[in-house]
Amino acid sequence: MKRLLRRWTHGTPRATLIVFALLFVGGALYLNLAHRPDGTPNLRIGADGRYYWAYLTSLTLDRDLDLANQYANPESGNYYGYVRTSTGHLADPFTIGPAISWMPWFAVAHTVSVLVEPPAEAATGTTILQQRITLFGSYVYATLAMLFAYAMARGRVGDGAAAFGAIAAMVGGPLLHYSVNQPYYAHASSACCVAALLWAWDRGRPDPADAGAGARRSLRSWMLLGGLLGLAMLMRTPNLVFAAPLVAEAVALLWRARRSGRALVAAALPPLAGAATALVAFAPQIIAWKVIYGSFIAVPQGEGYMRWAEPAWSDTLFSSRNGLFPYAPLWALGVLGLVAFTRRDRRLAAVLWTTFILTAYLNGASSDWSGGGAFGGRRYDGMLVHVALGLATIAQAVMVLCERRPRVAAGIVVGAPALALVTCNVFMMNEFAQNRLAHSETKNMLVAYNAALVDAGQRLWGLGNPLSWPAAWAFAWRTGAPPRIYDEVVGSSFLTEFKLEQFRADTSSKRHDELVFGARGHARYLVTGFDDVVGKERPARGRARFLVPLEHPGAVAFRLLGTALTEGQLTVRWEGEPVASAPLHANQPIDLAFTLTPAQVRRGINVVDLEHQLEHQLEHQLEHQLENQLEHQLENLGGAPAARYAKLVMDER
Repeated sequence: MKRLLRRWTHGTPRATLIVFALLFVGGALYLNLAHRPDGTPNLRIGADGRYYWAYLTSLTLDRDLDLANQYANPESGNYYGYVRTSTGHLADPFTIGPAISWMPWFAVAHTVSVLVEPPAEAATGTTILQQRITLFGSYVYATLAMLFAYAMARGRVGDGAAAFGAIAAMVGGPLLHYSVNQPYYAHASSACCVAALLWAWDRGRPDPADAGAGARRSLRSWMLLGGLLGLAMLMRTPNLVFAAPLVAEAVALLWRARRSGRALVAAALPPLAGAATALVAFAPQIIAWKVIYGSFIAVPQGEGYMRWAEPAWSDTLFSSRNGLFPYAPLWALGVLGLVAFTRRDRRLAAVLWTTFILTAYLNGASSDWSGGGAFGGRRYDGMLVHVALGLATIAQAVMVLCERRPRVAAGIVVGAPALALVTCNVFMMNEFAQNRLAHSETKNMLVAYNAALVDAGQRLWGLGNPLSWPAAWAFAWRTGAPPRIYDEVVGSSFLTEFKLEQFRADTSSKRHDELVFGARGHARYLVTGFDDVVGKERPARGRARFLVPLEHPGAVAFRLLGTALTEGQLTVRWEGEPVASAPLHANQPIDLAFTLTPAQVRRGINVVDLEHQLEHQLEHQLEHQLENQLEHQLENLGGAPAARYAKLVMDER
């Protein structure tokens, strides 16, 4: 153990080791001492973690995959109401890997529990002591992921920048939450396996400059990579994307062997050995699927879970509904830093960019792309190394700037706070000038500072959330809505396809939803052409536009309900295509029904226009009037509401 520790810490300055040690101890104390609002320990299973824990206790205590007693245990339970599958086993769509990663920790926890707790309680495998010791393993795995990232950065940018990059990536992104607040999820162990895989790939790759064109990875390296890939997939199946660099390297190896005349079989053996090792490491999940679902390969969430042709990848990055960058601004900076890192190591950068893009696509293809009630972009746990290297590159560039241009650095250090304070003063001056800051009386300066901050933020927010700008401005260009609306609209959809109820037996009821035009909460969906609410309806003018966010892959039936205010014709355009029309009769109800096919329903934001046209006889009369009178009357008519709308009813077909 001592030799292993020396090998791990070789070349690391003592100060860096002390910083890592202090961070580890501080996090461990928080992990064990923090409590929930109800007074219960923070370190206990909940939500998805109940199902990882069900695998753990069933495998270790019962030595089977019959989860009936685990689901009957009130401490773990069957929170999502899963039922039995065609094999007769209770469903558990979560991966089995986290349970396996916790087994060494649970072995210690169960032994201690048997010694100090009542036998009946210890036998359940769900005591607070057992959970506390076992889930501490997740925190250790997250720490190891950070150290792997540090090890990869240290040789490229030096110790200080590498330590900054690794620590900032760890504490500035989603992984921190899932290592200290919700360690019962799979993300800590997943991040560890992925970081170890990238570290091993980088460490074992041949250097063409030293070994020539025939440089090849060793058999041992291929098997190590295969094993780590299998373990990463065991934690979270989408980690299959990290097979991309291995597949690319294997194809390149076979291509070179073919061109040089070497035996293809001999060249193929190491990659095949790696693939076999990956299969063996992933075998527990394959066996679990076979036992529970009756198939060696399964998508337990159902066929409609993945929307391969319509990935919401930009939303997983930029949406306020658990988008990665709004929740982790430092990770946005780290991804930008990858651009600079590309110049240092193009081969590794190609791997990082490829896996990042594939991860974004895969996360976006999920019907549950936002991760439900999760915190932030948790499904990007495998990006810790990517962000750490990007941040480390930026940190080194800043350090070099300070060394080479100390006057510029000093100016920035002095000027930035001064600019912030001057800005605060300017905005408080504006508050005073606009009579929003009290005159000639004692003031609460915290309120004054807060008002200045809010004023500055609102002005900036008029352009949208800066962390969402790429998606927000694309949204604004397509829909005509202001970019600041992006955060309010994207992420919460009508007729959401993926719900927890989909795992339950009762699927007889069809999904139903309504967009209520007069509701205050639905005003964010209205873009142009609508007036203030009158009664329970909202008046609409000549051409009114609203947005319908949908997360449903099938056909949808619609009913547009309201009241006409004038004679004319109503046309409904869905994404620019006319889909329904009806005559308008003054003071008569509107009840326009239409159905859209799956091809017409866009995943995400659908743009709907309501066109109100003049009654044909009136149009004919107006054509014979003088041009200026015609324009004047049309302008007046266009300025008056044509109809009032109550709601748009949506039903699954």
